Amino acid sequence: MDDADVERILAVARREIGHETVQDLGECTRLLIGRFAVAINDRDPLYRDPEYARSLGYSDVIAPPTMLTSIRGWGAGPFPDELRTDGSAAETTAHLEGFRRMGAGQKLTLVSPVVAGDHISVRRKLVAAYSKRGRSGNLVFLESESLYVNQHDEVRAIHRRTELLR
Repeated sequence: MDDADVERILAVARREIGHETVQDLGECTRLLIGRFAVAINDRDPLYRDPEYARSLGYSDVIAPPTMLTSIRGWGAGPFPDELRTDGSAAETTAHLEGFRRMGAGQKLTLVSPVVAGDHISVRRKLVAAYSKRGRSGNLVFLESESLYVNQHDEVRAIHRRTELLR
């Protein structure tokens, strides 16, 4: 990645800082919560037994803490012919095409549990964009924040993520 690439990426990213997008993830059902618990092999009855959850003061089963941020896509997903050659979904960030992207850290703050029946939306925004020079060349860092809220606009989780481009 040369200096011109860095400046091009940062120029686009800086225009996006603070711009919030909202995605409706839908209802977190008992079935969805239970399937996620099985997928991560977590047998805690809080995630699958409504009576047990009620005995602890919850109105229904609750979701495992990492469920919201672990599910990459909540929709049905693209058809195979809509995928890129590497099998990933097409990017909406065309200005990043051709660069290697990887996670560079994340922080998850759990505010309150997601309860079965919660209708969840996520509000995402880019909060910072900057570059550094590493041993292997230029690096660009993009920091984003996602707020997961329920139908009552109560924040359930805050996810801050840093992505590295090279």
